[in-house]
Amino acid sequence: MRSSILFPLFLWLALACVVTNVQGSEGQAINQHESCGPLSSSPTISPVEVDSPVVDLRWIFPGEKAAKHEVDKVVLALTAGSHSLLGGRIYRSAEYGKPNTWKIIDEELRAALTEEERSAISPDAHELDIIDLHFRHESPHRMLLQGAGPYHWTTRDYGRAFRKVPSPGGVPGPNIRFRLHPTNPEYVLARVRSEGCGKASKDSECSVDLYVSTDFGESWTSLKANAKGRVSTFVDFDWAANLRADPAEANYRDETIFATIYEGDVKAPSGSWDERINFVRSDDFFASDFETNVKCGNAFEIAAGKIFLAVPSDCPWDSTGAKVPEGSRGPGDNAVVYVSEDYGETFAESCVPVKHLADKGYELRETHDKKGVYVLIDHDEEEMVESEAPVYNLYTCGAANATLFTLSLERVFSVNYFGIRLADWHRVEALPGIFITNQLEKGALTEKTAQEHNWQDFVESQITFNGGGHWQHLQAPDKFRRDECNLCTDTTNCHLHLHGASSWIGGSGGRPSVYSHASAPGIVMASGNTGNHLDWSPEYQCTWLSRDGGFTWEDVARGMFIYEYGDHGGLILMARHRNQGLPTNTLFYSHDQGLCWSSIHLSEALYLENIRVEPQGASHIFILHGEQCERVSDLTSQGFNCTYDTRAGAGSRKGVMYVIDFEEIHPEWSHCLSQDYEDWSPPVPELCLLGQNLTIERRKRGATCFNARGYERTKGSVQCACSQEDTECDYGFYRPDYHGICEMLEDISHQRSCPALEEGYKMSASHMRIIHGDQCADPRNLIPDMHDVPVHFGGDHHRSGRHRSGFGHFLLICLLLVLSFGLVFGLWFKFMASEDKRDTVVEVCGPVISFFRSLFGLCCDCFGRPRAANMGAAEYDAYFQPLAEEDGLTLDEHEARSPSLVKTDHTM
Repeated sequence: MRSSILFPLFLWLALACVVTNVQGSEGQAINQHESCGPLSSSPTISPVEVDSPVVDLRWIFPGEKAAKHEVDKVVLALTAGSHSLLGGRIYRSAEYGKPNTWKIIDEELRAALTEEERSAISPDAHELDIIDLHFRHESPHRMLLQGAGPYHWTTRDYGRAFRKVPSPGGVPGPNIRFRLHPTNPEYVLARVRSEGCGKASKDSECSVDLYVSTDFGESWTSLKANAKGRVSTFVDFDWAANLRADPAEANYRDETIFATIYEGDVKAPSGSWDERINFVRSDDFFASDFETNVKCGNAFEIAAGKIFLAVPSDCPWDSTGAKVPEGSRGPGDNAVVYVSEDYGETFAESCVPVKHLADKGYELRETHDKKGVYVLIDHDEEEMVESEAPVYNLYTCGAANATLFTLSLERVFSVNYFGIRLADWHRVEALPGIFITNQLEKGALTEKTAQEHNWQDFVESQITFNGGGHWQHLQAPDKFRRDECNLCTDTTNCHLHLHGASSWIGGSGGRPSVYSHASAPGIVMASGNTGNHLDWSPEYQCTWLSRDGGFTWEDVARGMFIYEYGDHGGLILMARHRNQGLPTNTLFYSHDQGLCWSSIHLSEALYLENIRVEPQGASHIFILHGEQCERVSDLTSQGFNCTYDTRAGAGSRKGVMYVIDFEEIHPEWSHCLSQDYEDWSPPVPELCLLGQNLTIERRKRGATCFNARGYERTKGSVQCACSQEDTECDYGFYRPDYHGICEMLEDISHQRSCPALEEGYKMSASHMRIIHGDQCADPRNLIPDMHDVPVHFGGDHHRSGRHRSGFGHFLLICLLLVLSFGLVFGLWFKFMASEDKRDTVVEVCGPVISFFRSLFGLCCDCFGRPRAANMGAAEYDAYFQPLAEEDGLTLDEHEARSPSLVKTDHTM
């Protein structure tokens, strides 16, 4: 709360001394550029207190087609419950989260229930056990609040009023996974596990059903019941509409569902991958006979406009349903991935250039254009040390064929955290082809390291500027703002190493990881250190910022801070995170992309959990959340104004939020004008990213103004001539020396043939191919015998049996003319010609008849032969969150009793 004007003068002076002390303490960690003046300070901000720490914040904002000035107006805050992490209260603000606008909406939810229902949902009269909130940005006024009991709530007016809706099958909320339809706001799918699935009991007691609602949760229909015994258990599921394609072209309806199922009365066994699980499609909620697209299809994911399907390697059938000889099958303890580029009509087996190894996990990641994927595979290597190492291999798909993967980088570092697998692989948003990853040094693969499990001591960071074609170390700065951040003892072998997603876990041991946002092109921040490997010691950590996509870096703070971008990259806010063991009451912000920093004092210190801004990154309003810090002498002596009373009976800690509106902090700033912007190009080699010289508009570093909330950044590009930077080695080949030729991998599998190679894909004699998404000009000047030209060069690679070339149309016309003539001639010959004329025709026209027979056979052969060359990236976008449990390519242990294909997690 704000202090009274009549506050005694001596207390004002004491408070001023405390503020100066704390700002001086935390401010000393900020590395101002030498051109900046002393750290300036803004007015003190007062908090918003809630009953318990905030678990999550959700902005109910409309999609891109809606009014962009409303992107952050309605905010919901879910707080922690008394009995679990989730399940507390929901607070709502309809005014950008500003103080005095938050309202607890429990009463609105409670009003929809009877007293008996309220008591059944939670033993705490003050909590309604809300687990999650579901909505689509295409229709944000509709929300589904998932409860922990047998009821849920829906709203159709941005959370002003709520209706109670039944839980599908009457099953408690934690056993349910909802999936809203991407285009039809009334349709909802719910995968429901029976309560027996959560027990260590017989498999027969665990069943999984799929329910559908066509009235936004008011009523539910069991798809197992609809199937009338044809389905025993659902394993995986999704709406076909998540392909994000034209429904007419993709041949699906709003009702079309993809699923993997056990058919008939088969029960889910306890074991490995199961050949009895099939991938199916239904267009009427399983009311009629459904189509079994792929036998043995266990789990799938829609990504990059394609369907990726996991199939046991020992499946007796191939992707077309043909029998596979027993000697040609895999070992059975792993899976292969099939890919469909024609919306599920046909599938082709993907090929990875390794021996047949058991794969312990996969992760799929989309490319920048969301038309291709990278796959991270955890191979179960034959060597014990390599098998124990926490690493993935990274593979990239080609521009002309999405099933042929090539090795991009070995030993991508990862961490298994309570069953959640996190790989250090980051896509630098808004700049195509730039990725940052952490790699385990090859020298770490020793028996000593495997025994001590100190893999993290051998990690180094790598960056690519051409989509994984070439990886290199991150450059350490030539000049440091603070000497403590310069740990280089050998300047010839000193690089920058940054913490990735695997570091942002582990409670107090977590380290803020690499972060970029599409709204702030070029800006990347992370914590880390210089040297010859990544160091976890807190005393060696600095906070780093790049404003050119990772090409150069600056040390902006000593220690570990968390950070967020707003105002389309025009504002950066950072503060000390609680993992340093101390609370914070000072924030630091920059309006010039990290050159200079100013501070904001918080009237009440808190243990800071996170800094948030609405997901589009357009707003100038930030929300911080954390919890009260304890009022003890140790913290008070350091100047922290903590408010939690540690005495017995004081209750649990309250949650604390701060809302930082920079229009209130800087009312003198106006909206930017045209002269406040500049054109910028990433300074990568020859200024080309994936064959393009990009020009991106951004606010000048010294301009003191706000971007409009609906600001749309102008972008331009000019094609670059194709060079080796635009290429990678094709399937089964690699470059020992990046500037050398592609050589064959020694351990490529010959145990199982690669379908794409058998169906007509031809490698160049140079064994090079164009990198996916590359836009360089005249690729055939570089690779004259390349198999096909990628989509962006004018080729059509959407796999389809209906596609015909111009020559094909010519043959078709010829065939129709021949058949028409033949029909007329045949009628005359049989019914009207005399016997003498028939004999004459046979004698004279025999050779011509033989020619027409051959021509007819040729035409049939041309149109019947598989069009294997027409394969490539899909043209349509599909949202894919590879690390979220409900969206990952995985098998649920309670549903199929099978190992995960993809270890899932949640990114920062």
